[in-house]
Amino acid sequence: MKGRFGILGRVEPWLRGIALVIWAFIGVTRFEPKAWVLPFAAYGALMVLGGYRDRFSTRFNLGLLVLQSVSVLALPRLGLPGFEGMLLSFVVVQLPAVISLRASALWLVAQLVVLWPIVWPFNTLTQMFELTGAYSGFSTFALLVHWARLQERRARAELARSNAALLATRALLVEGSRQAERLRISRELHDSLGHHLAALSLQLDLAQRQTTGKPAEALARARNISQSSLAEVRKVVAEMQTEAGVDLVPALKALAAGVPSPHIEIRAPDGLNITGGEASHALFRCVQEAITNAVKHAAAKHVWVDLSVDAGTLRITVRDDGGGAREVQPGRGLTGMKARLADLGGDARFRSTVGAGFEVQVTLPMETTT
Repeated sequence: MKGRFGILGRVEPWLRGIALVIWAFIGVTRFEPKAWVLPFAAYGALMVLGGYRDRFSTRFNLGLLVLQSVSVLALPRLGLPGFEGMLLSFVVVQLPAVISLRASALWLVAQLVVLWPIVWPFNTLTQMFELTGAYSGFSTFALLVHWARLQERRARAELARSNAALLATRALLVEGSRQAERLRISRELHDSLGHHLAALSLQLDLAQRQTTGKPAEALARARNISQSSLAEVRKVVAEMQTEAGVDLVPALKALAAGVPSPHIEIRAPDGLNITGGEASHALFRCVQEAITNAVKHAAAKHVWVDLSVDAGTLRITVRDDGGGAREVQPGRGLTGMKARLADLGGDARFRSTVGAGFEVQVTLPMETTT
């Protein structure tokens, strides 16, 4: 859920920049060639490095935050007391982008417990309570902002997921209505036109038997024409009653058009027509699941759906530009996707890289989709 810019979104780099400006101001106004300069400079460098956390593992990012806290806690003993609460609160602001909010709250308390004995020699009891109140108040407010932002993103993701599911259902209902209409027309053809053609063929046969010469030959030709027409009607009826699934590409485009965020782009070769019964329905559901994952988990801005045919195999790739993950752990949705495709002789593979999004690759033999 954190995405490329963290829980706070695109405002986070600006907040980090403000924190660095305050850090630099402290350093410039209090600068003296003393031992505190090294941990103070390390704190700033670590904060800058933390802005590129999408390129690192969670463990590495956690180590950066630990080192920031240690650097701040070393300052009073090395000659720079008075700024510990502010600098430690900046560490707390960064925590929810790496660990959970609950763990961040525990970290907040742990820093306070460690901070008290370190700064006690440099402050009166009143100053200690003032420091504690300022640090706790600002840090708690920061975590509450993170919590509110996270709730908002969850609500938006759930709304987008529900919208995608609603659009998918609508597409299936429209296709179901089309199939019902096809079935009704086929029955009308069979029961009405087919019946009349069969009766006409019998009457022509009877008339042929009662005549001779050229009239009989004309009646024979007419009877053959009526029988051919009846065979064509039966063929059309059989085709109309054959099970058909969704017309995949238009259905996917309709689904994409109804999702405001992320932006979904459907790319398919001209003339690609996939309407094969259970297969097209399964493929539609698989792409829908991949899009839902991008909306719900990746906090992606863009999703690309590419359809292609290669050596008699249909390939569908769904990828996003979300935060990605170091390891793919399939849940019920991805597991169900693999099972659905396996029943049709196809396969689904999943790939993800931290900072490079998530990718789903679906393959299915073309003869299954037509």
